[in-house]
Amino acid sequence: MADPVLGELQLLADFRAEHERERRLTPKDKHRIVATARTLLADYYVHLPMKRALHGIDPLQALRILDDRCEPLTDRAFHDEMLAIFADLQDRHTIYWVPEPYRDLAAALPFRVQCIDRAAETPRYLVTVLTEAWVEDEQHTGVPFVPGVEITGWNGMAADRAVRLNARWQAGTHEDARLARGVARLTDRALTFSPLPDEDWVIVDYRDADGGPGSIRLRWRVYRPPEAPGSTDRRDTRGRAPVTLGVDRHGEAVRRAQKTRFYPEAMARERGARTDLRVPVESSFPDNLDFRLINRGDRRYGHLRLYSFEVEAETEFVYEVRRLLTRARPDAGLIIDVRGNPGGRIAAAERLLQLFTPSRVHPAGVQFLTTAGTQKLARRPEFSEWKPSLERSSRTGEDLSDALPLEPGHDRACNAIGQVYHGPVVLVMDALSYSATDGFAAGFQDHGLGPVIGVDRSTGGGGGNAWNLSAIEHLAGHAFALPLDVTFDIALRRNVRVGARSGTPIEELGVTRDLEYQLTRDDVLGDNHDLVAFAIDTLAQRPSYRLDVTLTFEDGTVALDLDSAGLDSLDVYLDGRPALIRAPLTDGPNPLDLPADPGASHLLELYGYAGIDLVAARRERFGTGRATAVGVRITPVSTMTPTTKR
Repeated sequence: MADPVLGELQLLADFRAEHERERRLTPKDKHRIVATARTLLADYYVHLPMKRALHGIDPLQALRILDDRCEPLTDRAFHDEMLAIFADLQDRHTIYWVPEPYRDLAAALPFRVQCIDRAAETPRYLVTVLTEAWVEDEQHTGVPFVPGVEITGWNGMAADRAVRLNARWQAGTHEDARLARGVARLTDRALTFSPLPDEDWVIVDYRDADGGPGSIRLRWRVYRPPEAPGSTDRRDTRGRAPVTLGVDRHGEAVRRAQKTRFYPEAMARERGARTDLRVPVESSFPDNLDFRLINRGDRRYGHLRLYSFEVEAETEFVYEVRRLLTRARPDAGLIIDVRGNPGGRIAAAERLLQLFTPSRVHPAGVQFLTTAGTQKLARRPEFSEWKPSLERSSRTGEDLSDALPLEPGHDRACNAIGQVYHGPVVLVMDALSYSATDGFAAGFQDHGLGPVIGVDRSTGGGGGNAWNLSAIEHLAGHAFALPLDVTFDIALRRNVRVGARSGTPIEELGVTRDLEYQLTRDDVLGDNHDLVAFAIDTLAQRPSYRLDVTLTFEDGTVALDLDSAGLDSLDVYLDGRPALIRAPLTDGPNPLDLPADPGASHLLELYGYAGIDLVAARRERFGTGRATAVGVRITPVSTMTPTTKR
């Protein structure tokens, strides 16, 4: 059976009958897979001591036991045993990849469930969107099964109990994360990382808004979602992606599966992405972000939804966000929403922070576990900065290396652009905000960019840098030679926070919210109306600043027409040298003249203060034909004149 959007569909019952009893793996293959898993966890897994202590598990012993009894198992049973051992780690970075015929497939029911009233004794679960074509032929009684009905029962048990049972299979570092993933697992399974559903169909009991009851039987279907535009081939060891990623692969697969089923307009935008970039809020990264303007009276707010940091090129991604902010100019405030973002490129996430702060960004530190395997890795030039601390640790008994930036040049890249947006900012997150998104939220909070609004108590708690098996083979000189395209991801480095929480691990802990918000019925069935209103009310209580500049060369000077708001004074630096210190400012136009040679390239840096606090900054390059992002006009200069405040 073929679907015009999803392609070839197969009922799970038929797929199971076709593949469940397969025996493509030989006994030798199974032993090799288990031995590889033991080597990876013992020699490279950075969180192993933490996971043993927190969860009372011994994955190495579990693998030894599996090695003793794996030979008679079918392939499916063996894969399920491996998945269970890795799920016990409660780490979405450290995973076993099930091979063909399951690789890249999704098993799904024809609807999506979202939770409201999470803080209540019994949360409520609503159907928010469905695939009508899949539902039409199913058996149902009572009121229609449509978006807005509340799930009351699942295969004869209460809906909340079904969610909590599903949560047991989910690698969630804390209770909120496990429950959030339990909700997603009700209707979606990424078969690369998850067992098949136990049942071929489910019986769902529900009621409508008036209390009218209904019941429906829905069959699981299997299909192959299209690959994301920015997806990185984890088997390619030529680029940096294999060792600089922080992503929940399972969560990303579910995100793509749901997008494919329920949001055809978004898929269409993705296919026709790079269109007219003159439209202020149209993005050239439609799978990764969405930007819109919200008008409230005479106030204009921005809503930046970051779906994923899984991008091919982080530099272009950061500049795209910069472009959107510069063109749209949401002067009253900005909502950054990272709910459900499974992560991606750590550099893409951390480099965004500079756009919202006048201060220097300090990226999270990353650490290796001290083992013979990581000490060998540190002999390579790209990891040599960790070598002294790893060698010292072997003498002093320390478990971990020093915490250093992700890669050479990362600290510089995190400060290459500087602040672009000067209005108030809030961040909205949930327990599905994971990995690189954990890091973004941590940096947002650690640098004091604004309050963190949490639908859950904290982000997902994914504080690791995951390496695929092929990257370890390439960089550490191993040759594991696994069968059938079996592979693994391992959290090889861990991330720790900076600022007031310096050294605190992100793994297991996540980022704790500053403000609590409970999703409403209107949020999950509409366009997050109540959540946006709450965020706007929060923004309205925050101070707002403006620091715009237009440059014009004229009569031996560069004329700066500054437009500021909320600032008391300004420091001006030209090519790294102070040109003006603590010049008084008033709201509105503030003209200023500087000497500058138009035949050379110049760097202009502006630092605005409210009282004694640095609250706004701007960095512009000009000269030799370089134009700034904000209305620059350049004319020849014949003489040089002193700096003057007009």
